[in-house]
Amino acid sequence: MAIMDRIYLHEIDSQYVSKVSEESGVIRFFSNTDLLYITDAVNLKNKMIKLFSRKEEDLNLRELFRNSLYIQIDETPNALDALLSAKLILEKGKPEFNQIINEWKEYVYLAINPTEFPYVKITEYTEEEWFYLGPFKNRFFLKDIMELMSKLLQLPHCDDKQGPCGKQNNSLCRGWCMLVKSELSIDPEDKIETPNISKLDALLKEAYVHPDNGLLEMIQIEKNKYEDSLQFIKADLLSTQIDLLKRYKNWLIFLYKAKIMSFESKKVKVRNGQLIGFNMDGIEHYNPFIEIPYRPNEILAMNKNLVDDAWILYQESL
Repeated sequence: MAIMDRIYLHEIDSQYVSKVSEESGVIRFFSNTDLLYITDAVNLKNKMIKLFSRKEEDLNLRELFRNSLYIQIDETPNALDALLSAKLILEKGKPEFNQIINEWKEYVYLAINPTEFPYVKITEYTEEEWFYLGPFKNRFFLKDIMELMSKLLQLPHCDDKQGPCGKQNNSLCRGWCMLVKSELSIDPEDKIETPNISKLDALLKEAYVHPDNGLLEMIQIEKNKYEDSLQFIKADLLSTQIDLLKRYKNWLIFLYKAKIMSFESKKVKVRNGQLIGFNMDGIEHYNPFIEIPYRPNEILAMNKNLVDDAWILYQESL
C-alpha cells in the first residue's frame, strides 16, 4: 500500500480534491495520533468528493470533520486490497466514528407492485409487501431509469398523489391507475380475471427484473439507423439511454449473483456474498458470517451495509 503524506484538513480545498488520485485506496481521519475513522474506496477522488459534499448535511460526518486534524490517503493496487487493508485495521478496534457513520444509509431500493399505487417507487426500506430490488447507491439514477421505462414502454412513473395525471395524454403512460383501479374493485369471489393487473405485473417484471429484456438491443438498432442517416444529434441522445440501461443491467446481474456468491481464492474466502476470511501477508483472518432471513419478495434485495463489500467481491469473482 503506497502511503501518502498526511494532509491537514484546513489545507484541503476543492482544487486539492480535484487532483486526488482516482485509484483505489484507504482514507483515514486522525485527531492527532488517534484514528477516528477509516473507509476504503474504489475511487479515492470520488470518495473524497462524497465525504466533503455530505459533511454539512450529515451530523456525524460534520462532527468527524470538526474533530479531525488531518487525513491520510493510501493508494492500493486494486479495490479488493483497499477493502482488506481497511478490514485489517478495523480488526484492531473500531474507531469512534466507524461506529456511527453509515455511508450506505442513503442507499435506496426499487419497489414494484402491480396492485398498489404508484406501482413503481423508490424506497429506503423493504418492509412492505412489494417486490424489491437493490440497494442502489443513487436515487437519481433510479429516477432516470423509471423515466426511461415510462418513455419506452408507457410504464407508470407516478407522482405522489393518486392519478390520473397528464402523462397519459403525453403518451408516457397507458393510464394504469384507472385500469388497475377498476379491476381492484371486483369482488374476489366473482373469480373474474384481471388482465390489466396481470399485464402490468408482467411488463414491470420484464422491464425491471429481467436483465435480457431486449431494450438495449432495440435502442442500439435505432441508434445505428440514425448514424447511418447522419442524424448524429439523435444518435447521441440514444447513447445516453444506452449507457443508463447498461449500468442498470450490470447492477441487476450483480444483484442476481450477490447473495449466492461463494468462492475461495488466494486472498479471500466468500460465502453467500459475505467475506468470511482473507489472507494478508501470509496471515489468515476471519470474519463472522451473518445469517439473514430474506423474504421471497427480497430475492433481489440485500442489506445496505453488505452491498459495497459484495460489489468488490463480485468483481473479484469475474
